[in-house]
Amino acid sequence: VIEPQDRDEVQKISGQSRVPVLVDNDGTVIIESNRILRHLATMPKSRLLPSSRRDQTLTWVLVDRADVILSPICKRLTLRVDDDESPLSDDDLRVLRRRLEDELAVIEGILERGPYLFGDHPTVADIATHAFLNRLPTEEVVPMIGDYPRLTGWYDRMLEESRPGVKP
Repeated sequence: VIEPQDRDEVQKISGQSRVPVLVDNDGTVIIESNRILRHLATMPKSRLLPSSRRDQTLTWVLVDRADVILSPICKRLTLRVDDDESPLSDDDLRVLRRRLEDELAVIEGILERGPYLFGDHPTVADIATHAFLNRLPTEEVVPMIGDYPRLTGWYDRMLEESRPGVKP
């Protein structure tokens, strides 16, 4: 197990100082969260993908959407800086919050199908989406998701299931 705070160990194993890093049982080093999710989803007995091919494809579309759209919004809201590290104005923050609200409405709509994005258990789409939302300060995310009851329930379930030792 690599401790995320020990950047020297991460650098030695992966050649970079960023996390996440997964070292598989055979010694394969996998960096970058989406690659790790893809790897874990293909493991025998994995339940990280829905059963239907259609929903598997849509799962990866949602993972990519989270990475391309949700991640930058959450990062900028969390750090309160733009991509060039300049501080965000109050107007910039309002625009970002509106964009995040649009994304939350999409997630709320998807959750009409069940307790998770693609069925009755978490998939890679749930993990990717939750990872970005969970980076937001609590005082930012909690009031925003409160307007979406399905999203609120999903967020709370994902928080509970992300605790060490909890298996969905």
